[in-house]
Amino acid sequence: MAKEIIILDDLSQGDGTQMIVEALLWLVGPTNPVPGPNASLWSKASAAENAAIQNGSVIEEKVQVVVPINAQFADIANALSERWSLRQAYWNQFKGGGFLANMFTDPNIQGGVWQQG
Repeated sequence: MAKEIIILDDLSQGDGTQMIVEALLWLVGPTNPVPGPNASLWSKASAAENAAIQNGSVIEEKVQVVVPINAQFADIANALSERWSLRQAYWNQFKGGGFLANMFTDPNIQGGVWQQG
């Protein structure tokens, strides 16, 4: 996975002092991936990139960061890199396959008792 952050758009906000930057984060999926959507939201993704998103080895998240309207590219890149790092750290906790460790099952399925998975 070569790409990690793809900027989709930037929009001015409110009184024109801030800008919203929309981007996709491509994150490394858990060891036991869960299949994702059929394709990236980015229209220029390659067949291999779409396959990685589809099989769950890459997780695509659409995010927005707010920066000053006069922000330099380096400022935007830093804000997005920080967001990428936070989200990757979140997904890294699932590397051992404990993806559903804190989910609870429906009592109707487990004999009327809530079960922690």
